[in-house]
Amino acid sequence: MFDDKRIKNNLEEISFPRRFGTDDERKAVELLKQKIQGLGLKYEVQSFKFTNFYSSIIVKVSVLVLMCVLLLEFRGTANEIVFPIIPIVLTFSFVMYFLSRIPDKFLIGKKLKSQNLIVELNPSNGIGDIKTDQKEIIFMAHVDSKGQTVSIRVRVYSYEIWIISTILLSVVIFLRFIFHENYFWDYHQIATILMIVNYISGFLILINFSNNKSFGALDDGSGIVILLELLNYFRDPKLHPKNYKIEFLFTGAEECGTMGIRRFLRSIKSSDKNNYLFVNFDGIGTRIDMLKIGRKNQNTNEISELFTKIGSEKNLPINRKKVLLGVHTDAWQSSKRGYKVLDFGDSEVYNFLHSENDTPDKISCKTLEKFCRVVSLAVKEIDKHQLL
Repeated sequence: MFDDKRIKNNLEEISFPRRFGTDDERKAVELLKQKIQGLGLKYEVQSFKFTNFYSSIIVKVSVLVLMCVLLLEFRGTANEIVFPIIPIVLTFSFVMYFLSRIPDKFLIGKKLKSQNLIVELNPSNGIGDIKTDQKEIIFMAHVDSKGQTVSIRVRVYSYEIWIISTILLSVVIFLRFIFHENYFWDYHQIATILMIVNYISGFLILINFSNNKSFGALDDGSGIVILLELLNYFRDPKLHPKNYKIEFLFTGAEECGTMGIRRFLRSIKSSDKNNYLFVNFDGIGTRIDMLKIGRKNQNTNEISELFTKIGSEKNLPINRKKVLLGVHTDAWQSSKRGYKVLDFGDSEVYNFLHSENDTPDKISCKTLEKFCRVVSLAVKEIDKHQLL
Protein backbone atom coordinates (compact mmCIF):
# COMPACT_ATOMS: atom_id res chain seq x y z
CA MET A 1 0.00 0.00 0.00
CA PHE A 2 1.12 3.57 0.61
CA ASP A 3 4.04 4.44 2.87
CA ASP A 4 4.94 7.93 4.10
CA LYS A 5 8.52 6.78 4.86
CA ARG A 6 9.03 5.68 1.27
CA ILE A 7 7.55 8.99 0.13
CA LYS A 8 9.99 10.87 2.37
CA ASN A 9 12.99 8.92 1.08
CA ASN A 10 12.01 9.51 -2.53
CA LEU A 11 11.43 13.20 -1.83
CA GLU A 12 14.85 13.65 -0.25
CA GLU A 13 16.51 11.88 -3.19
CA ILE A 14 14.82 14.03 -5.83
CA SER A 15 15.19 17.36 -4.00
CA PHE A 16 18.21 18.90 -5.64
CA PRO A 17 18.54 21.77 -8.17
CA ARG A 18 17.60 20.48 -11.63
CA ARG A 19 17.06 23.40 -13.98
CA PHE A 20 15.65 22.58 -17.39
CA GLY A 21 18.13 21.47 -20.02
CA THR A 22 20.98 20.92 -17.56
CA ASP A 23 22.93 17.83 -16.49
CA ASP A 24 21.03 18.09 -13.19
CA GLU A 25 17.70 17.59 -14.95
CA ARG A 26 19.16 14.61 -16.78
CA LYS A 27 20.43 13.26 -13.45
CA ALA A 28 16.89 13.46 -12.06
CA VAL A 29 15.52 11.63 -15.11
CA GLU A 30 18.10 8.84 -14.69
CA LEU A 31 17.12 8.53 -11.03
CA LEU A 32 13.45 8.15 -12.03
CA LYS A 33 14.36 5.52 -14.62
CA GLN A 34 16.06 3.50 -11.89
CA LYS A 35 13.02 3.89 -9.61
CA ILE A 36 10.65 2.72 -12.34
CA GLN A 37 12.84 -0.23 -13.25
CA GLY A 38 13.05 -1.10 -9.56
CA LEU A 39 9.27 -1.50 -9.59
CA GLY A 40 9.56 -4.01 -12.44
CA LEU A 41 8.01 -1.62 -14.94
CA LYS A 42 9.03 -0.38 -18.38
CA TYR A 43 9.11 3.22 -19.50
CA GLU A 44 9.09 5.15 -22.76
CA VAL A 45 11.38 8.12 -23.34
CA GLN A 46 10.29 11.13 -25.40
CA SER A 47 13.33 13.26 -26.19
CA PHE A 48 12.99 16.78 -27.53
CA LYS A 49 14.92 19.99 -28.13
CA PHE A 50 13.87 23.47 -27.09
CA THR A 51 15.14 26.99 -26.39
CA ASN A 52 14.31 29.60 -23.76
CA PHE A 53 13.77 32.30 -26.41
CA TYR A 54 9.98 32.38 -26.11
CA SER A 55 9.63 31.88 -22.37
CA SER A 56 12.24 34.44 -21.36
CA ILE A 57 14.02 36.51 -24.01
CA ILE A 58 11.07 37.55 -26.16
CA VAL A 59 9.04 38.45 -23.09
CA LYS A 60 11.69 40.87 -21.84
CA VAL A 61 12.27 42.36 -25.30
CA SER A 62 8.54 42.92 -25.79
CA VAL A 63 8.16 44.54 -22.37
CA LEU A 64 11.15 46.82 -22.96
CA VAL A 65 9.97 47.89 -26.44
CA LEU A 66 6.46 48.70 -25.23
CA MET A 67 7.80 50.63 -22.25
CA CYS A 68 9.94 52.77 -24.58
CA VAL A 69 7.03 53.43 -26.97
CA LEU A 70 4.75 54.41 -24.07
CA LEU A 71 7.39 56.73 -22.67
CA LEU A 72 7.79 58.54 -26.00
CA GLU A 73 4.02 58.90 -26.35
CA PHE A 74 3.70 60.01 -22.74
CA ARG A 75 6.20 62.79 -23.33
CA GLY A 76 4.27 63.79 -26.45
CA THR A 77 7.42 65.15 -28.08
CA ALA A 78 8.36 62.37 -30.46
CA ASN A 79 5.29 61.59 -32.53
CA GLU A 80 7.35 61.83 -35.72
CA ILE A 81 9.44 58.95 -34.34
CA VAL A 82 6.72 56.89 -32.71
CA PHE A 83 4.07 56.81 -35.43
CA PRO A 84 6.36 55.33 -38.11
CA ILE A 85 7.54 52.54 -35.82
CA ILE A 86 4.08 51.59 -34.49
CA PRO A 87 3.33 49.36 -37.54
CA ILE A 88 6.75 47.75 -37.12
CA VAL A 89 6.15 47.12 -33.42
CA LEU A 90 2.67 45.72 -34.09
CA THR A 91 3.99 43.44 -36.86
CA PHE A 92 6.85 42.25 -34.66
CA SER A 93 4.43 41.60 -31.78
CA PHE A 94 2.05 39.65 -34.01
CA VAL A 95 4.83 37.47 -35.44
CA MET A 96 6.29 36.79 -32.01
CA TYR A 97 2.83 35.98 -30.61
CA PHE A 98 2.22 33.54 -33.46
CA LEU A 99 5.58 31.84 -32.98
CA SER A 100 5.09 31.71 -29.20
CA ARG A 101 2.01 29.56 -29.79
CA ILE A 102 4.23 26.87 -31.32
CA PRO A 103 7.62 27.36 -29.61
CA ASP A 104 8.43 23.67 -29.90
CA LYS A 105 8.39 23.87 -33.71
CA PHE A 106 10.42 27.04 -34.38
CA LEU A 107 13.61 26.92 -32.35
CA ILE A 108 15.44 30.24 -32.06
CA GLY A 109 18.61 30.58 -29.98
CA LYS A 110 20.70 28.04 -28.12
CA LYS A 111 19.15 24.57 -28.33
CA LEU A 112 18.69 22.62 -25.10
CA LYS A 113 17.70 18.99 -24.59
CA SER A 114 15.15 17.40 -22.28
CA GLN A 115 12.88 14.38 -22.16
CA ASN A 116 9.58 13.02 -20.90
CA LEU A 117 9.25 9.68 -19.13
CA ILE A 118 6.05 7.72 -19.70
CA VAL A 119 4.82 4.55 -17.99
CA GLU A 120 1.69 2.88 -19.37
CA LEU A 121 -0.51 0.46 -17.44
CA ASN A 122 -3.18 -1.14 -19.60
CA PRO A 123 -6.66 -2.05 -18.37
CA SER A 124 -6.93 -5.34 -16.52
CA ASN A 125 -9.07 -6.65 -19.38
CA GLY A 126 -5.91 -6.58 -21.49
CA ILE A 127 -7.31 -4.74 -24.51
CA GLY A 128 -5.44 -1.47 -24.13
CA ASP A 129 -2.79 -2.29 -26.71
CA ILE A 130 -5.24 -2.77 -29.57
CA LYS A 131 -7.75 0.02 -28.94
CA THR A 132 -6.74 3.33 -30.49
CA ASP A 133 -9.72 5.01 -28.86
CA GLN A 134 -8.94 3.64 -25.39
CA LYS A 135 -9.93 6.08 -22.65
CA GLU A 136 -7.06 7.10 -20.41
CA ILE A 137 -6.31 8.68 -17.06
CA ILE A 138 -2.98 10.47 -17.25
CA PHE A 139 -1.23 11.34 -13.98
CA MET A 140 1.49 13.93 -14.47
CA ALA A 141 4.19 15.91 -12.68
CA HIS A 142 7.20 17.79 -14.01
CA VAL A 143 10.80 16.82 -13.36
CA ASP A 144 12.65 20.13 -13.69
CA SER A 145 12.93 22.96 -11.18
CA LYS A 146 14.23 26.53 -11.28
CA GLY A 147 15.06 29.40 -9.00
CA GLN A 148 14.27 33.02 -9.80
CA THR A 149 15.56 36.45 -8.81
CA VAL A 150 12.08 37.69 -7.89
CA SER A 151 9.61 35.72 -5.75
CA ILE A 152 6.78 34.01 -7.59
CA ARG A 153 4.05 36.22 -6.06
CA VAL A 154 5.93 39.40 -6.95
CA ARG A 155 6.52 38.05 -10.46
CA VAL A 156 2.86 37.17 -11.01
CA TYR A 157 1.57 40.47 -9.66
CA SER A 158 4.20 42.37 -11.67
CA TYR A 159 2.93 40.85 -14.90
CA GLU A 160 -0.70 41.51 -13.99
CA ILE A 161 -0.04 45.13 -12.96
CA TRP A 162 2.16 45.78 -16.01
CA ILE A 163 -0.47 44.45 -18.42
CA ILE A 164 -3.29 46.45 -16.79
CA SER A 165 -1.25 49.66 -16.56
CA THR A 166 -0.13 49.28 -20.20
CA ILE A 167 -3.73 49.00 -21.38
CA LEU A 168 -4.93 51.91 -19.23
CA LEU A 169 -2.01 54.12 -20.20
CA SER A 170 -2.61 53.38 -23.90
CA VAL A 171 -6.26 54.40 -23.49
CA VAL A 172 -5.31 57.62 -21.69
CA ILE A 173 -2.75 58.52 -24.38
CA PHE A 174 -5.30 57.78 -27.11
CA LEU A 175 -7.87 60.03 -25.42
CA ARG A 176 -5.33 62.82 -25.31
CA PHE A 177 -5.16 62.74 -29.10
CA ILE A 178 -8.95 62.68 -29.40
CA PHE A 179 -9.50 65.50 -26.89
CA HIS A 180 -7.00 68.31 -26.74
CA GLU A 181 -5.00 68.57 -23.51
CA ASN A 182 -6.82 71.75 -22.57
CA TYR A 183 -10.06 69.81 -22.35
CA PHE A 184 -8.52 66.66 -20.92
CA TRP A 185 -6.95 68.53 -18.02
CA ASP A 186 -6.23 65.47 -15.83
CA TYR A 187 -4.04 63.84 -18.49
CA HIS A 188 -0.65 64.57 -16.89
CA GLN A 189 -1.70 63.52 -13.39
CA ILE A 190 -3.34 60.28 -14.54
CA ALA A 191 -0.68 59.40 -17.11
CA THR A 192 2.18 60.11 -14.69
CA ILE A 193 0.75 57.76 -12.07
CA LEU A 194 0.15 55.03 -14.65
CA MET A 195 3.64 55.50 -16.13
CA ILE A 196 5.28 55.16 -12.71
CA VAL A 197 3.28 51.99 -11.96
CA ASN A 198 4.06 50.62 -15.43
CA TYR A 199 7.79 51.23 -15.12
CA ILE A 200 8.08 49.79 -11.61
CA SER A 201 6.25 46.58 -12.59
CA GLY A 202 8.14 46.43 -15.90
CA PHE A 203 11.46 46.86 -14.10
CA LEU A 204 10.64 43.88 -11.83
CA ILE A 205 9.91 41.79 -14.93
CA LEU A 206 13.18 42.79 -16.59
CA ILE A 207 15.40 42.01 -13.59
CA ASN A 208 13.84 38.60 -13.00
CA PHE A 209 16.17 35.83 -14.21
CA SER A 210 16.07 32.09 -13.63
CA ASN A 211 18.85 30.13 -11.91
CA ASN A 212 19.63 26.63 -10.68
CA LYS A 213 19.40 27.29 -6.94
CA SER A 214 15.96 25.90 -6.07
CA PHE A 215 15.85 22.39 -4.59
CA GLY A 216 12.42 21.88 -6.16
CA ALA A 217 10.94 19.82 -3.33
CA LEU A 218 7.52 21.43 -3.61
CA ASP A 219 7.89 22.31 -7.28
CA ASP A 220 7.65 19.57 -8.29
CA GLY A 221 9.27 16.93 -6.11
CA SER A 222 5.93 16.53 -4.36
CA GLY A 223 4.23 15.61 -7.62
CA ILE A 224 7.04 13.24 -8.59
CA VAL A 225 6.83 11.24 -5.36
CA ILE A 226 3.04 11.03 -5.67
CA LEU A 227 3.45 9.49 -9.11
CA LEU A 228 6.08 7.05 -7.81
CA GLU A 229 3.81 6.02 -4.96
CA LEU A 230 0.84 5.53 -7.27
CA LEU A 231 3.05 3.53 -9.62
CA ASN A 232 4.04 1.29 -6.73
CA TYR A 233 0.36 0.71 -6.02
CA PHE A 234 -1.02 0.27 -9.53
CA ARG A 235 1.84 -1.94 -10.75
CA ASP A 236 -0.23 -4.86 -9.41
CA PRO A 237 -2.32 -5.91 -12.45
CA LYS A 238 -5.19 -6.81 -10.12
CA LEU A 239 -5.48 -3.16 -9.16
CA HIS A 240 -5.55 -1.82 -12.73
CA PRO A 241 -8.86 -0.25 -13.78
CA LYS A 242 -10.93 -2.54 -15.99
CA ASN A 243 -12.09 0.16 -18.39
CA TYR A 244 -9.24 2.66 -18.55
CA LYS A 245 -5.59 2.78 -19.35
CA ILE A 246 -3.44 4.65 -16.82
CA GLU A 247 -0.40 6.64 -17.91
CA PHE A 248 2.21 8.20 -15.65
CA LEU A 249 3.83 11.20 -17.29
CA PHE A 250 7.00 12.84 -15.94
CA THR A 251 7.44 15.96 -18.09
CA GLY A 252 10.66 17.81 -18.80
CA ALA A 253 11.21 21.55 -19.26
CA GLU A 254 7.90 22.61 -17.73
CA GLU A 255 9.67 25.64 -16.31
CA CYS A 256 10.67 26.75 -19.82
CA GLY A 257 7.39 27.20 -21.66
CA THR A 258 5.82 23.77 -20.94
CA MET A 259 7.94 22.12 -23.62
CA GLY A 260 7.51 18.59 -22.26
CA ILE A 261 3.72 18.55 -22.17
CA ARG A 262 3.62 20.11 -25.64
CA ARG A 263 5.76 17.24 -26.93
CA PHE A 264 3.51 14.69 -25.24
CA LEU A 265 0.27 16.20 -26.56
CA ARG A 266 1.61 16.00 -30.12
CA SER A 267 2.11 12.25 -29.65
CA ILE A 268 -1.53 11.50 -28.73
CA LYS A 269 -3.09 9.36 -31.45
CA SER A 270 -6.81 9.66 -30.74
CA SER A 271 -8.57 12.70 -32.12
CA ASP A 272 -11.28 12.51 -29.45
CA LYS A 273 -10.01 14.64 -26.57
CA ASN A 274 -12.87 13.45 -24.38
CA ASN A 275 -11.04 10.13 -24.11
CA TYR A 276 -8.43 11.68 -21.82
CA LEU A 277 -8.40 12.95 -18.26
CA PHE A 278 -5.20 14.67 -17.14
CA VAL A 279 -4.56 14.78 -13.40
CA ASN A 280 -1.74 17.15 -12.51
CA PHE A 281 0.15 17.19 -9.18
CA ASP A 282 2.29 20.27 -8.65
CA GLY A 283 3.48 22.13 -5.56
CA ILE A 284 1.78 20.22 -2.73
CA GLY A 285 2.96 21.01 0.80
CA THR A 286 0.77 20.41 3.84
CA ARG A 287 -2.71 20.68 2.33
CA ILE A 288 -4.55 19.67 -0.82
CA ASP A 289 -6.18 22.25 -3.05
CA MET A 290 -8.08 21.51 -6.23
CA LEU A 291 -7.17 24.42 -8.47
CA LYS A 292 -9.50 25.90 -11.06
CA ILE A 293 -7.88 25.39 -14.45
CA GLY A 294 -9.56 26.35 -17.72
CA ARG A 295 -13.06 25.29 -18.58
CA LYS A 296 -15.03 22.65 -16.75
CA ASN A 297 -17.53 20.17 -18.14
CA GLN A 298 -20.00 17.74 -16.62
CA ASN A 299 -17.46 14.91 -16.48
CA THR A 300 -14.77 16.84 -14.62
CA ASN A 301 -17.32 18.41 -12.28
CA GLU A 302 -18.58 14.97 -11.31
CA ILE A 303 -15.05 13.64 -10.85
CA SER A 304 -14.05 16.75 -8.87
CA GLU A 305 -16.96 16.19 -6.51
CA LEU A 306 -15.91 12.55 -6.17
CA PHE A 307 -12.39 13.56 -5.05
CA THR A 308 -13.84 16.06 -2.58
CA LYS A 309 -16.24 13.46 -1.18
CA ILE A 310 -13.58 10.76 -0.74
CA GLY A 311 -11.16 13.30 0.78
CA SER A 312 -13.77 14.30 3.34
CA GLU A 313 -14.43 10.65 4.20
CA LYS A 314 -10.70 10.04 4.69
CA ASN A 315 -10.26 13.16 6.84
CA LEU A 316 -8.33 14.97 4.12
CA PRO A 317 -10.18 18.17 3.14
CA ILE A 318 -9.75 19.08 -0.53
CA ASN A 319 -10.24 22.82 -0.95
CA ARG A 320 -11.19 24.52 -4.20
CA LYS A 321 -8.96 27.48 -5.00
CA LYS A 322 -8.14 29.79 -7.87
CA VAL A 323 -4.68 29.27 -9.35
CA LEU A 324 -2.26 32.17 -9.76
CA LEU A 325 -1.48 33.32 -13.29
CA GLY A 326 1.63 31.65 -14.67
CA VAL A 327 1.83 28.63 -12.35
CA HIS A 328 0.76 25.00 -12.89
CA THR A 329 1.46 25.60 -16.56
CA ASP A 330 1.38 21.94 -17.65
CA ALA A 331 -2.23 21.81 -16.50
CA TRP A 332 -2.98 25.13 -18.23
CA GLN A 333 -1.44 23.91 -21.48
CA SER A 334 -3.46 20.68 -21.45
CA SER A 335 -6.70 22.49 -20.67
CA LYS A 336 -6.04 25.13 -23.32
CA ARG A 337 -5.71 22.34 -25.89
CA GLY A 338 -9.22 21.16 -24.99
CA TYR A 339 -8.44 18.22 -22.68
CA LYS A 340 -10.18 17.51 -19.40
CA VAL A 341 -7.91 18.43 -16.52
CA LEU A 342 -7.89 18.13 -12.74
CA ASP A 343 -5.13 20.11 -11.05
CA PHE A 344 -3.95 19.61 -7.47
CA GLY A 345 -1.58 21.83 -5.51
CA ASP A 346 -1.29 23.90 -2.35
CA SER A 347 -2.11 27.60 -2.55
CA GLU A 348 -0.20 28.29 0.68
CA VAL A 349 3.26 27.45 -0.68
CA TYR A 350 3.78 30.17 -3.30
CA ASN A 351 6.23 32.09 -1.11
CA PHE A 352 8.65 29.15 -1.22
CA LEU A 353 8.48 28.29 -4.92
CA HIS A 354 11.37 29.11 -7.28
CA SER A 355 13.64 29.87 -4.33
CA GLU A 356 16.27 28.23 -2.15
CA ASN A 357 13.53 27.77 0.46
CA ASP A 358 11.79 25.12 -1.65
CA THR A 359 13.00 22.27 0.57
CA PRO A 360 11.56 18.92 1.80
CA ASP A 361 10.74 20.28 5.27
CA LYS A 362 7.89 22.29 3.71
CA ILE A 363 6.07 19.07 2.81
CA SER A 364 3.95 16.75 4.95
CA CYS A 365 4.64 13.23 3.72
CA LYS A 366 1.69 12.02 5.82
CA THR A 367 -0.56 14.32 3.80
CA LEU A 368 0.88 12.97 0.53
CA GLU A 369 0.30 9.41 1.73
CA LYS A 370 -3.33 10.17 2.56
CA PHE A 371 -3.80 11.86 -0.76
CA CYS A 372 -2.42 8.85 -2.66
CA ARG A 373 -5.03 6.74 -0.89
CA VAL A 374 -7.75 9.19 -1.95
CA VAL A 375 -6.53 9.10 -5.56
CA SER A 376 -6.53 5.30 -5.66
CA LEU A 377 -10.09 5.17 -4.30
CA ALA A 378 -11.21 7.83 -6.77
CA VAL A 379 -9.77 5.85 -9.69
CA LYS A 380 -11.65 2.80 -8.46
CA GLU A 381 -14.93 4.72 -8.41
CA ILE A 382 -14.28 6.36 -11.77
CA ASP A 383 -13.68 2.91 -13.24
CA LYS A 384 -16.68 1.32 -11.52
CA HIS A 385 -19.15 3.96 -12.69
CA GLN A 386 -17.29 4.77 -15.95
CA LEU A 387 -17.30 8.49 -15.24
CA LEU A 388 -14.78 9.35 -17.94
